[in-house]
Amino acid sequence: MPKITFLPFAVSETVPAGVGRQLGNLLGSGFEGVEGVQYEGSMLMTQEQDGTVSPAPASRELIDEDVVRRVLDQNAADAVVDGLLSRADDRLSITVRLSRQDAAPEVWQKEAPLADLKPTLAEAHAWISGQMGIEGSSRVAIADSKPEAFLKYLEGYDALVLAAQAQQGRAPRIDYLRGLDALLEAIALDPSLKAAYLAAIRLANSLIQARLAPPPELEARLKKMADGNPEDPAVHRTLADLYRLTGRTQDAINTMDKAVALAQASESVPDEAVAEFVTYLGMLQRAAGMVANAELSFRRAADLEPYPKPSLDLLTDLLFDTERSHEAPGVWRQVIDLAPDKPDAWIRYASVLFRLDRKDDAKRALEEALEKTSGDVLIKRYLAPLLADAGEHDRAMDYYEDFLDEYPDHAETLLEYARTLHAAGREHEVPDALRKALEANPDQHVKAHAQAWLFELENPKRVEAMKLAAEKVEREEIAGAVEDLEKLVGWMPEYWKAWAFLANLYNRLGRHTDAERAAQHTLNLYPGSEPTYLDLVNSLMGQERNTDADNLLTHLENHGYASVPLLITHAMVKKRLGKREEARSIAAAIREAVGPGNQDVEKVLAEIEGQ
Repeated sequence: MPKITFLPFAVSETVPAGVGRQLGNLLGSGFEGVEGVQYEGSMLMTQEQDGTVSPAPASRELIDEDVVRRVLDQNAADAVVDGLLSRADDRLSITVRLSRQDAAPEVWQKEAPLADLKPTLAEAHAWISGQMGIEGSSRVAIADSKPEAFLKYLEGYDALVLAAQAQQGRAPRIDYLRGLDALLEAIALDPSLKAAYLAAIRLANSLIQARLAPPPELEARLKKMADGNPEDPAVHRTLADLYRLTGRTQDAINTMDKAVALAQASESVPDEAVAEFVTYLGMLQRAAGMVANAELSFRRAADLEPYPKPSLDLLTDLLFDTERSHEAPGVWRQVIDLAPDKPDAWIRYASVLFRLDRKDDAKRALEEALEKTSGDVLIKRYLAPLLADAGEHDRAMDYYEDFLDEYPDHAETLLEYARTLHAAGREHEVPDALRKALEANPDQHVKAHAQAWLFELENPKRVEAMKLAAEKVEREEIAGAVEDLEKLVGWMPEYWKAWAFLANLYNRLGRHTDAERAAQHTLNLYPGSEPTYLDLVNSLMGQERNTDADNLLTHLENHGYASVPLLITHAMVKKRLGKREEARSIAAAIREAVGPGNQDVEKVLAEIEGQ
């Protein structure tokens, strides 16, 4: 099976760099689906001083042969293809070079009018196939479009490829707006080139999400696209997203209203896609506090959606947040009546009952589901913890085992199974279940708990240090407790419970730098340890790094960590920073959440709100 790597083509000053970067990929795409051939595109990149990885500057001549040889070796390729594309007015000159191990490079060249772009590239692809002895290769995927428009499309498509990398955490430095403009120019030159229009929508979405272009510039271009395609809902959806991310909520809602109307009026847009538009409108309305409108939108979307009706999850959350949670079970009961054989519908119904603290009803619902779904193992998996909680350990273990027979590497279930074994008095089987959980590539939450528990079972004498340290703390012997715990983490550096205890005690001793280090280590092992976040914040405050503490607390609140102790600490940090109005606002939110009559909290809030 020959493996061919396609490098970017060098270009003359009259050809955009993006065209050269994508030309190799275009020629390689002709081997898509050809049996026995493996091809790949390889973009030459450079790393800048700040760590940003960007495309190497466009070469004006063929790539140095030493570079090609390195690519041959690094990619374990049988051949590397690169070349040079030049343009003078309406004429093109293309050079294709094929390099192989232990052989001199082979070169194909041709000059042709721009109008012959498609047959020229097809000829170049056929030459590569012939040199490699490949038969049955497909044609190069060039649309029947005007050549000038197609070159503009390649330039814009290159920006789309690089913008996708930016969304993954890297932001190659190119002129992304120039790429979007190239696609708009392609559309203007040849309105039949649908690929350019679709690429423009995708690129605009990428630039919005990764914030790679000024919003006013993007807005102007999207409006231009909307004017040129007044019946297309997709461009209005993209424009609505831009407004949402720039805080223009009402503009987003108005634009999305129009997108929904266009989607519903279009015969080419299926109901499921219309439902996605309506759901997004509901999310915008919900964010703007238009609860009644959002509810109507979610219900409209559910009517259009096929099973499993994802908009109903949003409707459920809305009902819970607006003190109408008692209506939520009825929503899912209707779904079950329509699809009684669907296990996940029963599970979502039971989860709503569980949220309402109706555990017995949730258990009965899953019992009924077992009958309606012929004993589906997924139902058993969700019923098992409810049985264990009710003391029905033997049946719970049977259901866990049925599930694990089909999904033996489900780490979270293995941890739950271990807990049930423990509750049932089958302690000798717990270590094996924990080891299996750790071998199953668990997430950090499961790994931290399984690892800590296994350490405690296998090292009871060493874990005794935790108990001794706690006793010393009760006697105010903090330094002695720290000494014991430091020995323990030396033996078991992944025992997060000891690190968490240390972080707290270091703060009490005023060793705030050590507390920060211990807290960070704890959170690396177990990111879900909320008390440790508080210890980390306290360590930063102890070092007078109040701005860092403020930023951390804001980040935590944005990610769902909003316990009363964290909020109180945040209000205190705000006050330290002189942000008194923000501190009072947080204090008011705490008072509303806690309710009247909590004297301890009121005493702290009074201190925060005072001068």
